[in-house]
Amino acid sequence: MKTQSIFKVFTGFLLGLTLSLVGIKSASAEDAFRETGRFGVIGALTEDMWKGGFTYLSESWETSLIGHAGIDSTNETTDVHLIAKAGYRHNLGSFNYLALGAEFGTHPGSKDAGADVSGAWNAGAYVALERYFAGTNLMINLWVNPVSYTHNLSNNGTGGVLTSNTLHFLQTGGFGIAYLF
Repeated sequence: MKTQSIFKVFTGFLLGLTLSLVGIKSASAEDAFRETGRFGVIGALTEDMWKGGFTYLSESWETSLIGHAGIDSTNETTDVHLIAKAGYRHNLGSFNYLALGAEFGTHPGSKDAGADVSGAWNAGAYVALERYFAGTNLMINLWVNPVSYTHNLSNNGTGGVLTSNTLHFLQTGGFGIAYLF
């Protein structure tokens, strides 16, 4: 419970910082960087686990597919989570971008103590601040989900499935590092 409160404060701070940077743009002549469109691999630390995947970034839009999987030793519980993200990008100058978009996540093949919970899903919006490192193929990405909806399935203890639907405000987000080709 305490960790969730800290995460809310952290994601709220990131959202405020991101939104305050919307109007900041560098006027320096040496900041002529424009993303020409590149594929990359991304690793991300989110509220529930480390994820990895692929991304495509252009000057004005982006898309990513990230995920993770975990299996317990008895194969009774599996956790598979795939997230597709797509959004608009705005160049803030000095190798910085603001991204606004939507994401959808699903749990194909997931089980909770033997019960099939693969119908669980989540959807929401995201706000991201992205930073390229000059002279490298690296980019960092900080994002928050200002609002997200979760359709969660879990084992009810008798082999059945318990359903819960939750609307979240500033409870999810993450930090990613991408290597672009």
